[in-house]
Amino acid sequence: MEAIKMHLTVLPPRLNIATILRPNIGVMAHPVLRQLFYTERNEDSFFCITKTEYELSLVLEDKYLKEVLKFADSNHLKDCIEYWPQNWIALRTDLGSSGADNGESVVNSLAKTLSAADITIFYLSTYSSDYCLVEEHNVEKALQVLRQEFKLIVEGEELITSSFDKLNRYPNDLEPMESPRAESKKRKLFFHDTDLQLACVSPESVASLSVFLMKCFFFTKSWSKIISFIQIEGEISLLGDYRYFEDLPEEQNALLSKYSESWKAFSIGEELGYSESGIVYSISSPLSACNTSIFYLSTFRTDFCLVIASDVENSVHTLKTHFSLENKRE
Repeated sequence: MEAIKMHLTVLPPRLNIATILRPNIGVMAHPVLRQLFYTERNEDSFFCITKTEYELSLVLEDKYLKEVLKFADSNHLKDCIEYWPQNWIALRTDLGSSGADNGESVVNSLAKTLSAADITIFYLSTYSSDYCLVEEHNVEKALQVLRQEFKLIVEGEELITSSFDKLNRYPNDLEPMESPRAESKKRKLFFHDTDLQLACVSPESVASLSVFLMKCFFFTKSWSKIISFIQIEGEISLLGDYRYFEDLPEEQNALLSKYSESWKAFSIGEELGYSESGIVYSISSPLSACNTSIFYLSTFRTDFCLVIASDVENSVHTLKTHFSLENKRE
């Protein structure tokens, strides 16, 4: 059987993942606003900010995290921000047509293989692409195990700088990988019965949406709504509760290219640790098996898996057999 073709692009930035708990968002607003509106970005830039009921989660380049930490340190706010000590590298992913023919989603194809190799990933879907973040010291291992499963085409591999001597790299012939084992205890999974809007906007339009974005991230009184702003490779994706967009003036609404259907979210019902692997796969696998398209959004403290509204009933039925599923009050 011919191997499925997978195309990966290694992005240049060294990334960090950080979190600000909800009660501290106000005092940390200044450096976050600078990152959102006053930082020049090019085609290689990578920035993600996601607000949930628990946190403001950030994915940003190493040099920009240092700016945020400098602000926190100089204003005696070091306890207000937490970050993962390792750098991450982003892989833009694309699965060939044979993968689609097999009913295998991009996220599930990656998550299954990397989970079996005990490699932790942080996953971000956008309006038009998927990005898999791997800890920098694990990138070479990740590429090697993916080559075992796929006909892998990699762009930008020369950007990878190994943290260990070349003589000590992973062997070319790794041990055959086992499928990730099912957990004996069912994880708790929340279902959010709230309509979410996915949209795309050009970088040139962000200034026109600045008041809207500030209101969404810093001044809304609701603690349960989800809002995410992702700017990667010159494209900006917005994901948010439909209620965020209700009062947007017509001329600003015209700046958004909106996905035709609404989305619903499932989220892990417990705080995650990055020492764990297989979280993404545990959700994507059952949904992929029933040919459900998913939009995946990792944050520092949890993961969200979104499905289009027309797939909700089937998704709930499927996930109930794998998780302890609860409705989340909004």
